[in-house]
Amino acid sequence: MSIHTIKDSILGVPREEDNSTYLIYPQSYPRPHFINHYMLNLWYEADGKTFQKLFEEYQNRYRDVPIEKIQSDIINSIIYLYNLEMVEVTGEDKEVLAAMSKSETSIVNEQDFREINNFILDIAANQGCILNFDYDRNLEKKEVESVYSIPNMRINQIHRKEIYFKIYDSSNVLIGVAGVSFKRSLETCYVSTIILSDLKKFGDVIDELIKVLHSGGINHIKVKTLNKSVVKQLVDNGFEVEARLNDESNDLSITYIVRRNTV
Repeated sequence: MSIHTIKDSILGVPREEDNSTYLIYPQSYPRPHFINHYMLNLWYEADGKTFQKLFEEYQNRYRDVPIEKIQSDIINSIIYLYNLEMVEVTGEDKEVLAAMSKSETSIVNEQDFREINNFILDIAANQGCILNFDYDRNLEKKEVESVYSIPNMRINQIHRKEIYFKIYDSSNVLIGVAGVSFKRSLETCYVSTIILSDLKKFGDVIDELIKVLHSGGINHIKVKTLNKSVVKQLVDNGFEVEARLNDESNDLSITYIVRRNTV
């Protein structure tokens, strides 16, 4: 009953980059992926150990770090590796992982789609905040049901068209769903979906998303939108306007690209 490192879950060997990150090629992920030095070491060291054993070892190693932070960092890192199918977790440790997966920001897994779909449909029914930057307009309820149907979300995630993250607050309440897509750069992603239970939690959802993306080697997140009110809200939450693109066929149409660094 422990954590098992899946040695053949990546192609080749990790390649060290200049910024203390490592480039890896997970078998479950169609693109190269960056993880930091801490997470790579944990991947090597976790094999055959329980969470409790890792807590004890890392507490002895990092005596100046509060045990709560050590435990949180280890569990969140194992969750991330688990989502990339780089580790297996069995027995009581899997129960710990399942409990934490439900209360921490992480990639949506197969068992999460029903909960996420219900969350989105409930928000649509109650005219909540659903921002989809591919459409860049308010979606009708039937459109929401189609775009965020379980089959569509599964297909998007399998083909990496849009990767979904579930975001919880400190009371283990689901407060948001975010979708991101990766363009040309491996260190930059675009936020394509933000769905909120309460617009007042916009900043909290963005901050939680940034934390988990940064742990995966993403240094910059961007949003491309025509919506000036969304741009203002993003700027109020640490984003900067990177570009304004004028539509030559419509002088009143300006597309904004806003950016925030995760570090």
